Amino acid sequence: MALDVLSRQLERRLTAIQGAIDRSLVAPAAPGKLERWAMQEGFVSQAWQAWGHFCREVIIASAQGIPTASNQPTGCPHSARPLDELAWIGMRAANNESIVGIKAIKSRKSEPTWGDASKYPKIVQAYGLANEQTILSGLSIAGRISTHMQMIRNASAHADPDNIAGVRSLATFYQVTAIKMPGDAIFWIEPNTGQFLYRFWTTRMIAAAKQAVQ
Repeated sequence: MALDVLSRQLERRLTAIQGAIDRSLVAPAAPGKLERWAMQEGFVSQAWQAWGHFCREVIIASAQGIPTASNQPTGCPHSARPLDELAWIGMRAANNESIVGIKAIKSRKSEPTWGDASKYPKIVQAYGLANEQTILSGLSIAGRISTHMQMIRNASAHADPDNIAGVRSLATFYQVTAIKMPGDAIFWIEPNTGQFLYRFWTTRMIAAAKQAVQ
């Protein structure tokens, strides 16, 4: 196994989600309003979870010493530790806490939000990974758009006025249409590519993943 297995898994998942949006929401026989909102929320959540899963797996696999796509060595001073201890390091780093006295994490619920662009630089650096710079340069390709996805996903799950206002504040980055629910933003246009936002997400996250595993 090499790290590129993880980038290919993410590519397949995101491509499948994009295809489902194309078939379900862009098709001529569009669903009703409530059904569309529910589907949008589900698709955004699935894409965000897929990205977070990739970030977790590429960091943990690198810590364990799985070679890169270009057959470069990885690993870190903690390579021999079990998975629950490696996850504990990530949790502590994300919370700006010392990693002295490493122990097993209590549960997966305690793990950090691995895909959070404000967290993963600290997490990656805490392990002392041999491929630290490659991972960070790759993940940074998706930095801003993953933050925007996270905002839209969280606002979809908790659609209060403040969260919806936060999504609307992203309008400066895109060619926008009026939204009633946060998930409507997936049909904004990314101005440099002319793509719907959900398609732009897919393109950028796949590119980020491919770079991160090199």
